[in-house]
Amino acid sequence: MDSRYVRILLLVVAQDGNRNVLSIAFAIVDKENMESWEFFLTNLRRRSGVPWRSIYCIRHIAANFHRDYKNAGWRKQVLKMAHELEPHIFRQRIIRLESDMEGQTNTSFRQWLGTMEPWRWAQSFDEGFRYGQITTNLVEGQQVNQMEAGHVLVEDVRDEIVVNRQMARSMNVEIYSRRLETFRVTETISRRPGIPPRSYGVDLQNRRCDCRRFQTLHYPCAHVVAACAKVNLNVEQFIDDVYTLERTLCVWENEFPVLPDLSTWEVPLTTFKLVPDRGLRRNPRGRPQSSRIRNEIDIRKKSDGKRCGLCKLAGHSRNKWPQ
Repeated sequence: MDSRYVRILLLVVAQDGNRNVLSIAFAIVDKENMESWEFFLTNLRRRSGVPWRSIYCIRHIAANFHRDYKNAGWRKQVLKMAHELEPHIFRQRIIRLESDMEGQTNTSFRQWLGTMEPWRWAQSFDEGFRYGQITTNLVEGQQVNQMEAGHVLVEDVRDEIVVNRQMARSMNVEIYSRRLETFRVTETISRRPGIPPRSYGVDLQNRRCDCRRFQTLHYPCAHVVAACAKVNLNVEQFIDDVYTLERTLCVWENEFPVLPDLSTWEVPLTTFKLVPDRGLRRNPRGRPQSSRIRNEIDIRKKSDGKRCGLCKLAGHSRNKWPQ
């Protein structure tokens, strides 16, 4: 924090259904250490709220992996593994990575993970608990542009449903059981280059699809949209309430009360005088030192050097551009 004395701000942020970020708790402490974190988390757990559990940020896992093995290609494979939704493709990626690591390292990827369970870092095993959010960098979440009156769903999901409806038009749907609401949806156009079109099972009653986007993100994927269109069902009934405009507005409905005049505050008299710790005072001279703990995540890729602003080529500048 920018103040006369050194202070650290500990902050808890959350995200609404439209990817807007808001702070829900904070604490100002002298320094970031185990004692301050224990104080902060202990008080945070005393407040009742939505269910939570401890999970890992994939960017930090990938950074730690790159720190140990110094291989950018392997690091990208770990990131793709965490983003994968289908368990069998996740296992294929692990086998491919361990095959690449064989003979070059003394440990396999599974040994490096140790006791880290897949549901703590991989999307394909978290059963939709994180709604697709697998990093701690919520600030890069998409911000809503404008909420127009009459729209029941928030902007982000409405756009996704429009895209899924367009994709669903090119899919073939076979009804397995109208009573159980189970279907087999076959793609006619491949969604991934180099991979032939596939078929997916859809279970509307249990809100599941073999592509796993339905149960992970909690709104209909293109296969579910196609199945609903086949039997004339309203697809919006399968969208989680967290994405509704009503729920989003509830997040922001609380207001701060008007504070009374300072002279009317009932403050008990202190029995001792508070004296600031001069050891925590900032050095007024020189450039302020950042307190951020930097690691491999903060390392930027090396650039190709300066380029010309006109032709975008290296070796000269805009002023010395060869005519």
